[in-house]
Amino acid sequence: MICVTQLATIIETLNANEDVCFCKVEIFSSRYISVYEGTIGSKWVIKIAFPPYFPVQLPDIYVNSAPVGTLHIGSDGKLCLFNKSSILLDTANPVGIVSECISTALDILSLCPGTQEYLSELKKEFSAYWDNNCKICIYCSLEMDEIEFAEIPILKVSNVLYVISHSIIESKRLLHDVLRISNTDADAEGKALVVRLRDDADLLSPFKKLSWQAFTNYLKRNVTKSASKKLSAYICRQHKNQNKRREIIVAIFPNGDNALIFGFATDFQLLSKPMISIPNASYQAAIKRIDYDYMTKRSGAESRLQNKHVLLLGCGSVGGFIANNLCQLGITKLDLVDDDILLLDNVHRHFLGADAARSKGSRNKADLLGNTLSNKYIHVEIDTLSYVDRDVASIFFSSNRWNNYDLIISALGEPTINLEINRRLRDAESNTPFITCFNEPYGIGGHVIALNLSHSQDSCLQCLYTLGDDDGMGFRGSFVESGQSFEMSLSGCAGTFVPYSSLDSQQTALHVARTAIKVLMGQISYNCLISWKGDATTLVDLGFRTSNRFQTLESDVTVVDNLKNENCYVCSPKRHGDQNDI
Repeated sequence: MICVTQLATIIETLNANEDVCFCKVEIFSSRYISVYEGTIGSKWVIKIAFPPYFPVQLPDIYVNSAPVGTLHIGSDGKLCLFNKSSILLDTANPVGIVSECISTALDILSLCPGTQEYLSELKKEFSAYWDNNCKICIYCSLEMDEIEFAEIPILKVSNVLYVISHSIIESKRLLHDVLRISNTDADAEGKALVVRLRDDADLLSPFKKLSWQAFTNYLKRNVTKSASKKLSAYICRQHKNQNKRREIIVAIFPNGDNALIFGFATDFQLLSKPMISIPNASYQAAIKRIDYDYMTKRSGAESRLQNKHVLLLGCGSVGGFIANNLCQLGITKLDLVDDDILLLDNVHRHFLGADAARSKGSRNKADLLGNTLSNKYIHVEIDTLSYVDRDVASIFFSSNRWNNYDLIISALGEPTINLEINRRLRDAESNTPFITCFNEPYGIGGHVIALNLSHSQDSCLQCLYTLGDDDGMGFRGSFVESGQSFEMSLSGCAGTFVPYSSLDSQQTALHVARTAIKVLMGQISYNCLISWKGDATTLVDLGFRTSNRFQTLESDVTVVDNLKNENCYVCSPKRHGDQNDI
């Protein structure tokens, strides 16, 4: 790192190179080891504050007496110069780093209000500027793209905290389940007006304190004609209302995929002569979005997934990670089935940890997983089907339950049940897609099989299984030779398991999640086998043998989209004959 004496030399070089004059001044914060002050652009007085690990860390730039409306500046005068998470510093050129910071600061300070460049930068930081002056916070869960002008029920938690959604019941659920606020006094507080501005609307200045009249006049100038009439009627109604109250307006400023949402609240008081209500005090309100579209956008989720209903069979090592991945990617309706309980010796390869295994309530894997995911994600609706026998066979085979779902995923690792599900879907001519998956032993790989897709009615899961000479049914895509047993036990029959790690389960779960999303989005329409290939060192060292398929595959991930087998007794008229390996 650079010492204080070296910093003085850097500043001397900077002054000479840039024709500026920075002088050392008093350090104003313990975060810095040295501070210099000077003028740039003939009028801007700035401070360069050096952190102890410069040039690995950027210096901070502070502006003295910046006028109202200066962008990218905090309340302490500190300029926001770069996105530090994505910048690569040339630490061998410390003078150049300081020079670049000064140049960027000058570019920011030179932004002129009213220009297109200023407006573009203002939009990026508008919410932060607006929220800085807010005394009221409103949590909002609305489908913003569908609203032009609407009066929405509002739940009052306190004088400074509100929740808005399409119903008071939903707002109370969000208050309790999402915000974790148990306020029995929270109740309906009339309705808030939510109004969308025109696409060519002027952007309101977030730096000026506004009155009720100024804010409503701004809205009148910037809403559509149809909304303008409704807005005028709304405003007139507020003045005639003879109740002392607070009115709240939420404005939506179109901005591509990142609409700017800001709120405004006004307290009204009643005059006796004449008997009208007049605005008293007004406040800016910060809007904290917790709606589905906003919350899932950063995860790359598609809004079309919101109403997709998925059934997951098996909540074990692979199934737990699948369920979590699906929720993160935007699936909101998920049914979980598993009749097993979570034991402490499971936790190192399961999504759930020891805290879940020690739960005082139900220790059923589906219940524990459902509770965990409901706590982690806001908009998920998880049903663990606890009102019926949790046995997969009794749930799935006793009715046409599969017709309730957009996708069925089996992480059971039980080929017999998976093959029976496959047969029943075929016999019922069901259009519900079916994905099954499993890990191979000792980290050698895993498989995901997408089935019952629209363009592949000539193949099915049974096509991938064949009658062996000695070993009964076998998987044609296997990475290990048939006739080997991989089950282990550390505690008798009740503790038997196939050896693979949590990383293997996560790898398979990732492939399942990606495949599931593509199926639900209609991006995969052919039955296919996706196999990921791992390391066979441990398996071979233990004396086991890999299959010809494993040995000949060159890619880490292989997709086979021709699963048809003429000898399949489920989807082919032909009932016998030899089958070829994949």
